Amino acid sequence: MSATPQLRQLVEADLPLAMDLKLLAGWNQTEADWRRFLWLCPEGCFVAAVEGRDCGTAVATIFDGKVGWIAMILVHPDLRRRGVGTALMGACIEFLRGRGISSIKLDATPAGKPVYELLGFVDEYQLERRQGTGRAYAQGTVTTLTPSDLGPVLALDREVCGVGRGNLLRRIAEENPSMARVCRSASGDLRGYAMVRPGSSAWHVAPCVATAADAGAQLLRATLAGCLDEPVLLDLVLENPDAAALADELGFTFQRPFTRMYFGENPWPGRPELVYATSGPEKG
Repeated sequence: MSATPQLRQLVEADLPLAMDLKLLAGWNQTEADWRRFLWLCPEGCFVAAVEGRDCGTAVATIFDGKVGWIAMILVHPDLRRRGVGTALMGACIEFLRGRGISSIKLDATPAGKPVYELLGFVDEYQLERRQGTGRAYAQGTVTTLTPSDLGPVLALDREVCGVGRGNLLRRIAEENPSMARVCRSASGDLRGYAMVRPGSSAWHVAPCVATAADAGAQLLRATLAGCLDEPVLLDLVLENPDAAALADELGFTFQRPFTRMYFGENPWPGRPELVYATSGPEKG
């Protein structure tokens, strides 16, 4: 009979384990990403052990006191199919429910989707990861994000995502200030923003939001110009056909699919048709 997985809170000393597991999975996160999880919601970060061996991770984050986000469900290949992933998911759901969160979301890989369906998650919409290469493009009306831009950026993000993600976006912008950009109209109105963070194998556009297709195109081109000749990932929402057409035009090729899923209620769906790149499966 298999031993029951034992769970505890993930702490900074567990970062080597977390990095080892993500490397085994072939994922793109860096140690900075894990530290961001701990900074955002330390009590929602978990480690699983079987027979005394640490072998799995999961993180749960709360946005705006309304929506929970689950990510980084990782299990060592030697200890899969022993209930570790299910136990970690259960811990995340229990943690979020215990804080009054009635809407829980995640981006599921094809391998994880059947597990999440058994737990009661249902589909919201489809996503695609695309991979391309940074190239030189004109900046158009895109400029580097300044402190005065942050308020309008957070307001637009709240409208498009349905909930506020101020802490997350501030942190990403602070970590990579030269890579955070905005697009404004001739009259100065905000038309969109884009951020990008480094990964272990590629830059990741995360996120990019725009109120019109031409603004989305300018932002993505400016982002690619900042990652010259480097590999770049972006996660498209297929509810936005302009984003998929733009990715094709910029030479991005399909890597793998994801499914945005939710558990419980979904009263804050936002406006996915304005998303040109999500924040990645880590943060939606």
